[in-house]
Amino acid sequence: MKVGLVFHHDPRQRPPGIDLERLTALAAGLAARGVETDILAPVERPGALSSPFGGAISVRPLDEARGDRYQLLKTCYPPGIDLVRDFRGPLVCRLVRVVDQEQPLRDQTQRHRLLAWQEAIHRRADAVAFNNPENLERWQRLHGWDRPAVLTPTGCPEVIPARGPNPYPQGPPVAIFLGSLASGRMARLLNRLAEALKDQVALHLVGLNKSGLYGDPTPLSPLIVDHGPQAGARLWDLVGWASFGVALAVGPEGFDNDSSKVYTYLRAGLPVLCEHPIRQWPLIADLGLGRDFPYGDLDRALVQARALLADPRPDREAVGGRMAAEQGWGQRVETYCGLFERLVENRRA
Repeated sequence: MKVGLVFHHDPRQRPPGIDLERLTALAAGLAARGVETDILAPVERPGALSSPFGGAISVRPLDEARGDRYQLLKTCYPPGIDLVRDFRGPLVCRLVRVVDQEQPLRDQTQRHRLLAWQEAIHRRADAVAFNNPENLERWQRLHGWDRPAVLTPTGCPEVIPARGPNPYPQGPPVAIFLGSLASGRMARLLNRLAEALKDQVALHLVGLNKSGLYGDPTPLSPLIVDHGPQAGARLWDLVGWASFGVALAVGPEGFDNDSSKVYTYLRAGLPVLCEHPIRQWPLIADLGLGRDFPYGDLDRALVQARALLADPRPDREAVGGRMAAEQGWGQRVETYCGLFERLVENRRA
């Protein structure tokens, strides 16, 4: 079987982040299971993307999606549906969140475009993949569904680099925010946490401030150390040497708060300060590795942050091992393998 993973940017030009980690984990995992896999992207000529799992992943121009070169295509984000109009084989589309006429609130400026992509996916896709059951259920309420749908939650690598030297300067304990600040309220709350904890905790960002994509941009407080996006051993050292990780809600809707960063924190055995309604809180609680606070409640967040600093140091190796076994990328790859095989066989029949 030959599969194309459709990505709407040149992955070689993207900063490190969970989108590239998911993409390379799936491509490498499929290849390891004997599925010939290319990334199809808006590039002018074929090339390769280095895989953090070893080897290289083929990157090819979108024009090659035409014809019968690939037995199946999978899009990674809604814009991908516009890139596969000439493909007639089985198509799988992944949706991170399902938009309706009112929610999520942060998508107001791009709601019309997101709804159009969803309608195109509904008309064309042979199957849809979701990160969580909340968005799958929203899809079924909005569109109905008589074709396959699968759950492929964000995962974590089964193997991570050994922890290297402490990358932080001497000083107070470090709290880390990993990933994108994807709304103004997230950036504002992180700034308030930095100010209120400035004599107790040094707050570090490892990622991007994308608050301007969803309204007026919110600058970071000068109290926050900005490392920008990181990958590989550097990323895991920054996470592994922190005292706790911060997970903030993008807005009030539960279905819009699937926090990929939580898997990385927990894979490293890092305790999590978690705001409701982030949907990974039950996982954090099950592992006994974090504290939660109500949406927007800064006072309670401060109480819980200080409690995390006073908590006994967890058995990070045990927590990380459980995450690798139960939440590893391999399980997601197996789900896709099974789906792809069924769709290709059904098309042949």
